[in-house]
Parts: sequence; structure tokens; C-alpha cells
Amino acid sequence: MNGPELIPVDRRRVTVINDDAEVLAILREILEDQAYDVVGMRGAEKSIEEIAVTEPDLLVVDLRLDPQASRLSGWEMVAMSRVHPRLREVPIIVISADLMAIRERAEELQAYGDVHLMSKPFEVTTLEELVRRLVDRTAPPPIRDEDDEDR
Repeated sequence: MNGPELIPVDRRRVTVINDDAEVLAILREILEDQAYDVVGMRGAEKSIEEIAVTEPDLLVVDLRLDPQASRLSGWEMVAMSRVHPRLREVPIIVISADLMAIRERAEELQAYGDVHLMSKPFEVTTLEELVRRLVDRTAPPPIRDEDDEDR
């Protein structure tokens, strides 16, 4: 296929940013099993503009991206997303195994608005429920068929 990939209108897009290919694969599998369109991005390879182009309904960001390999840290991605015109309203799930960093910066992350923290390891069902709640909340209302009003 040479053109852009067409996504069914009812499929919501989740963009996952993580520098660990194995974690990306696991998150992709979990989310695709829930019928989401998943764009996986290695943090080391992407800028905030490249992330915005994916037009996500939800961002899942690893807090601790490898600073030697990444253009941006997870912290910077969250901060920059909140001032980017295409990303400022997109909910974000921040995932990290660094509980101290989460605790130290929880208030700061919450101040950005619509940022949700999840520590690793996490229960798959907990992730699925949080994603569903955030994505369903941002879903556009269903298109009403004018003929339905007569029924």
C-alpha cells in the first residue's frame, strides 16, 4: 500500500513512547487486543512534532527515557505536549518504575492537567481500564442518523 493507512473511524489511536522495544511490543499487544490503533515510537527517535503528527487520542509515555539516546525525556514530552496545539488536550498516561521520581514530581505532573501516573509493574487490567476511561471520554459523540429520530 503506497498511501496513508486508513484507520476505521471508530478506532481510537494510542501513541506509546518508550525506548525499550520489548515494552513497546507488550503495550502494543495489550492495546491492540482492546481494539485500539497503536502507534509505537522509540523515544530516542522522535520529536514532539513527530508525535503530534500521529494525532493521538491518548499518549502513553515512559517517564525515564534513556537520556543518552532520546531527544526528549519523558518529563519534557509531557511539558511540551501541554503547549503543543495538537496535543494540549490529549490525556497522558505516564508510566515508570521509578517510584521516587513519580512521588517527587507527582504534583508537578498533575499541574499539567489530564496526566495520569502508573507505576511499573502494573496490572494489565488496570492499564486497560484507565485507557478505556480516558479514550472513551475523548471520543466524539456518535453520528446520529436523521432517520433514527422517526423511530
